Amino acid sequence: MDVCAYWFWLVSVFGPADRRIWTLGREYASAAEFAEALINGRVKDISSVDAERIRKLDLRSAEQAVAEYESRGIKVYCYESEGYPERLRETSNPPAVIFVKGSLDFLDDSLAVCIAGAREPSEYSVTVTEMLSSKLAKSGCVIVSGLSPGTDTLAVKAACDEGSPALGVSGVAIEHYYDDDTANMVTGSGGAIISELCDKFDMRVPHFGERNRIMAALVDAVVYIEGSAQSKGLDICARAIAQGKDLLVVPPHDITDPRYSGQAALLRKGCIPVFSEQDVLFCVAHEGIQRLGYDSVGYRSAEDYSFFRESFPAAAHKVQRKPKQERSAPAAKLKDISSLEGNVKNICTLLADGPLLADVIASRLGLDISEVLAALTMLELNGYVLSLPGKRYARA
Repeated sequence: MDVCAYWFWLVSVFGPADRRIWTLGREYASAAEFAEALINGRVKDISSVDAERIRKLDLRSAEQAVAEYESRGIKVYCYESEGYPERLRETSNPPAVIFVKGSLDFLDDSLAVCIAGAREPSEYSVTVTEMLSSKLAKSGCVIVSGLSPGTDTLAVKAACDEGSPALGVSGVAIEHYYDDDTANMVTGSGGAIISELCDKFDMRVPHFGERNRIMAALVDAVVYIEGSAQSKGLDICARAIAQGKDLLVVPPHDITDPRYSGQAALLRKGCIPVFSEQDVLFCVAHEGIQRLGYDSVGYRSAEDYSFFRESFPAAAHKVQRKPKQERSAPAAKLKDISSLEGNVKNICTLLADGPLLADVIASRLGLDISEVLAALTMLELNGYVLSLPGKRYARA
């Protein structure tokens, strides 16, 4: 049976973006082994609702569903697939299955920028969105958006008008894009639409928060165009910070207009202001070098909940790893943490095994990302942790 069928079945049982696929599955060597253990009742901590789904859902039906999507021009990638985006594998809760209309061949070797903002942008924000998206696309950046009305759609259209590939990450089922004008525009320019949702999964509402975690993982930076203090668009900003990505913010058009209060708050907190595409290009070019050269500077790669990592084919662009004995830094005595307590001590203990993103630390310890970022700031100021290239944190 095709490996994607097992992953499709697991998502059908637990639901899209459910972390239990990783937490419960870590004990098993493959998705197939995990699925068989669930079917045979060998997995603990399964609810009666889950058990009923396991009983009703058939592996063969999952295989047929995958084949059906492929026959309709929708590629299905699972965590074990060659072609699954490497950037997603570094996150703490990667999508187990993704559906793609178009091609992702352009993604791994490109710098990607998410353009986010209001669904009903002001005239000023429309102008800025179109200008930034167009000029960044001309400069070789992939424009990524959430495909919502307003800023998202304007950004994608501006990139496609330049003949550049764009990437739309959807919070609704992939069926919505079987014959959709936006999807046709994106795929026609060599880009793609991606979603972790389909109508065959048990989902009753759009998953915009979960969509945002995927967008943040796929990009090198997020540019926030417009939003009030209550804007739901601020979620992508929080996800970008949590995943160590640069967050750039367009200055408000009118500081007295509440439509821009979300931007003002982000700029007060130290986000990077954007005055032209040059500000964005400077950030993504620098961070792109750090990301692509991460293995060559002697740090361990970020860990996640994966229990399959060693079985994947290496990406063609990835820097060849040196032998472990050559990569390892000289042994050094870590700063004593015996006087620390609570979350700060737990974070230091976790980092003893190697550098991690703040997002992964929060997931491992079950903490809110804001708590982790505050604790890391304190620990860095007091010399207990170091901030490394790629925005990982390590013990000092």
